[in-house]
Amino acid sequence: MVYQTLNESERSLLRRMIGKNFERIKYPTQVIEGDRLFGNILLMAGGACFEILNEVEKTPYFGMEEDVSRFHVKKLVDEKDYSPSIIFDSASSQITERIIDGKIEDILVVEDEVNVFDSGEIFYSITIDTAIVFRMGKTSISISRDWSLGEEMSIRESDDYENAIYSVRQMIDEWSDEDADAPKSDLRPATCDRKFISLKDGIENGR
Repeated sequence: MVYQTLNESERSLLRRMIGKNFERIKYPTQVIEGDRLFGNILLMAGGACFEILNEVEKTPYFGMEEDVSRFHVKKLVDEKDYSPSIIFDSASSQITERIIDGKIEDILVVEDEVNVFDSGEIFYSITIDTAIVFRMGKTSISISRDWSLGEEMSIRESDDYENAIYSVRQMIDEWSDEDADAPKSDLRPATCDRKFISLKDGIENGR
């Protein structure tokens, strides 16, 4: 099993935000992409600064190595330590800042276990953190990947976080090799087992 997940130190940093006021977020984006972004995100909560990154790193991949993205969380001394990792050379790019102003009641880590099968046997297994969800009363802020191998992310505010993030169906389609024109013996279907892990209560809820 390959793990592209937050480590315990990074989860502990997220736990520090629970119970605090989520003040605002800042991130590089392109106007034409709406809520889609690249690089890194600054989060302000309880007067403290945190950074969430989605970075690619060399990862075992079907007997070879491939760049696969992984979330990271860092604690910053103050806002001046934040530097957007990607600045687009375009009139449509900008630094977006959003006021949130809501108490963080819980943080969920959305963890997907993907298994790819070959001739009925597991050929490759990887566990990926697909999203981080900040729950605040009747709404939530979701930071979700847009593709397993890339740095693209989406930020969405919604009262239905399960449908605001990258779906199980998308994960299965992304990891399956199911070319309709290929011989059946060459197909490698995938499965995805999703868990919503509460950092407040330590509860794992499968979906």
